[in-house]
Amino acid sequence: YDLRGWRYAFVPALNFGPISEMYKEACAGLDPMGCPLDPKVTFYVNTMLIWVGFGGCMVAAALQPNRFLFAGSLNWGTSVINGIGGHIMPALLTKSYNPGVVQSIFMVPLGISLICKSGRPFLCIFYGILTHIALVIGINLIFRFHTDEAITMTILMFVVCPVLTLAISNHVSRSSQIHNKKQ
Repeated sequence: YDLRGWRYAFVPALNFGPISEMYKEACAGLDPMGCPLDPKVTFYVNTMLIWVGFGGCMVAAALQPNRFLFAGSLNWGTSVINGIGGHIMPALLTKSYNPGVVQSIFMVPLGISLICKSGRPFLCIFYGILTHIALVIGINLIFRFHTDEAITMTILMFVVCPVLTLAISNHVSRSSQIHNKKQ
């Protein structure tokens, strides 16, 4: 629900907004109400990326903070890119409300503050961009090659987060530990 009480309001906002231009070719001849997003794809992305991915990373960080604490900063990088590119910029371009813009106005500055404190803000932003590229790839796979949306989005989002997120966090942590030992 959005602030107006509309359920799945982001789906038509994206499908008819400025971001839809990225999917023009993939969605040619298809119902614009369900392309590029429909409630099912939104569900798969939110479930796998946010609940399983972000949540799994935070469980891993709680269990092994020396290896996985940086994963939280990477997740904030994804949130910042989503807030700016998926909500704030479209609202500014269209001079209209879109679901998620109000919370993004608060989330983006908080996220920027947190990733700046991570010591690697550019890596966090790059990772956020990479996550959204994976999302674009997944949507294009579904509509261009008619892959199963549940399988495509579940696997792709799981590989991005938590798998890639934890791998990067582990690498950054190990690099920091090696650097600290040399000093």
